[in-house]
Amino acid sequence: MDDVAESPRVLRDYEMEGHLKAIARWYTVTGVIFQLAALFGAGSLIVRARRLPGQVDPDFVALATYFAISAIALVIGHSLSRFSNVARRVVQWLTGITFLVSLFGFATSGLDLALGTPKNVAAQVIGLVSSAIITIWYGALTWALSSDRSVELCTERYRRAALEDPGPGGYRSPFFWIPMTLLVLLFIAVVINNT
Repeated sequence: MDDVAESPRVLRDYEMEGHLKAIARWYTVTGVIFQLAALFGAGSLIVRARRLPGQVDPDFVALATYFAISAIALVIGHSLSRFSNVARRVVQWLTGITFLVSLFGFATSGLDLALGTPKNVAAQVIGLVSSAIITIWYGALTWALSSDRSVELCTERYRRAALEDPGPGGYRSPFFWIPMTLLVLLFIAVVINNT
């Protein structure tokens, strides 16, 4: 714990604070993306409603779902960035379930490659490697949210100390820069592919 500083009330763990803030930041980004999609969808529904008066558009359910997801993600992101234990537990459960699902996907991909008939071995190997990476990622997220260090960060005493002096923003955490790097690489690949 080299990123620890003494506070008048509590020993601060800036490394774990950065991890939780980075995870919270991605929930906020997800909320903003879904909010923008919902606003775009609302505009589309308004245009279509003028063309088809008196009819209920079936995309209304999708739009309502986008608004709900965006609201939940924004609340979770904001609350987790302020070290709310409820938000930490919600995200812990969500990532834990996703970890178990990805672990099952990894196991079935491995069994399919080992026992199945090799139709496209390269695609199966890529699927297995992708499943392994996703499983490791969600395992790391589950560890970060379940560790004693993150539990301590979400206590009332620690939260008060952290709110008085926010500390670093979490941009150094691998939970921020790994997804950001992948997004930048994906953007570059899309630009190169479309030129």
